[in-house]
Amino acid sequence: MIKLYGIANCDKIRAARRWLEARGHAYEFIDFKTIPPQAEWIEAWLKQHDVTQLINRRSTTWRQLTPEMRERILNGDIAAIQAHPTVFKRPLWDINGIIVIGDTQPKLLES
Repeated sequence: MIKLYGIANCDKIRAARRWLEARGHAYEFIDFKTIPPQAEWIEAWLKQHDVTQLINRRSTTWRQLTPEMRERILNGDIAAIQAHPTVFKRPLWDINGIIVIGDTQPKLLES
């Protein structure tokens, strides 16, 4: 199963969704604006990737955070990460348990 996590109005998410649909891939889209990231999702993502790989430190959200909140996030504080779901790099994919970050056309799905 393919899960795509992000924000519906994100250009990279829209590109990823168009790419999936053009190739006939079934997928589930999880919009962080309507379904906040669950602690168990974040824990699973952190098992495969360092927190610095998950977080977009060039984003507006990141720049607006206090230094203390940034430190908490970089230390893997799940509650802090959950409180700021727009800080994730997008798109974030779960492709049969393999987490792929920031790629609008993941190589795992190429035939």
